[in-house]
Amino acid sequence: MAKYVNKESLSQTLMQHFNLNKSESSLVIDLIFDEISSCLAQGGIADISSFGKFEIFERKERNGINPRTLEAMTIPKRNTIKFRASSTLKQKCNQ
Repeated sequence: MAKYVNKESLSQTLMQHFNLNKSESSLVIDLIFDEISSCLAQGGIADISSFGKFEIFERKERNGINPRTLEAMTIPKRNTIKFRASSTLKQKCNQ
């Protein structure tokens, strides 16, 4: 079965490798994700070497259909996040 990674498993890994307690490892993870989130919220790019790049992408306003009523509607423009994997990560995934 494939490995599943979430905040809890990341916390466990930090606890084992760096002798941190659970609250310290959770704080480290929260700080990392907060830094990435605040960077993206300000329109920046989060580029993590050997992993990939997160950046804001603006989706244009477009026409759509409400699936319940089948009415035509306009979907407003909005920002979304794009992830581009690094070549190192791509190579690891294709071994």
